[in-house]
Amino acid sequence: MSAPVTTPPSSSAGLMSIEAFLEYGEPDERYELARGVPVKMPSPAVLHQVICFAFAGHLSRAVARFGLPYTVTAIGLQTEDLTVRIPDILVCYQADIEANIAGKNEGLARLGQEVALVVEVVSQNWRDDYRDKRREYAQRGVPEYLIIDPYRERIIVNHAPDTAQGRYQREVAYGKGEALRLASIPGLTLSVDRVLAGETLEDALAKDVQQLQTEQARAEAERQVRQLLEEELNRLRAQLGRGGDTSP
Repeated sequence: MSAPVTTPPSSSAGLMSIEAFLEYGEPDERYELARGVPVKMPSPAVLHQVICFAFAGHLSRAVARFGLPYTVTAIGLQTEDLTVRIPDILVCYQADIEANIAGKNEGLARLGQEVALVVEVVSQNWRDDYRDKRREYAQRGVPEYLIIDPYRERIIVNHAPDTAQGRYQREVAYGKGEALRLASIPGLTLSVDRVLAGETLEDALAKDVQQLQTEQARAEAERQVRQLLEEELNRLRAQLGRGGDTSP
């Protein structure tokens, strides 16, 4: 399955193990496992889905373009012995995914499997993204944790996890009008405005092409003006050379 889902156990069942969590499933409901207790995930808003889809496309293109050994996916991420989170976007190592597929095919990056980047898009459960998940991702050693917050119109990038303290030692906030950069994907630069608007890769490329065409047209117009000025200047120089004679 692409991501772990489960139905909550009865109150007498006690804490749920990772294996038991992966055995449960419903097609229309998704749960995370928080310290042995399944927690139903809220239905994502339309903007939330749009941003996730668009940003995953940008990341996938960058991974392919720069030849990075990553896979951009949305599988589960085990953060503690009895905790599984379902990040909106997970960038993990291709080798781990291939080994997972060849083995249990359980749609889960377990403890010990390294990941490069985790992305959460803030929704109704914003406290989880800023508090619990940030602590768990730091404790697990996720090197870069990205929080896309369309409500506050900002993107938070957390770096340098302190696994012992369960916190990130460095936090960089990007606002509208700024360019987002990620340590996990060197060379990638994205407009914060475009990310928050959920602009797809196709739309971004189309705008870039349009802008390039506009710039090329402007450059051509400037070239023609310079050429006309140069021709006029040469004509005046020639007239001066003839002693100011302006006859044809």
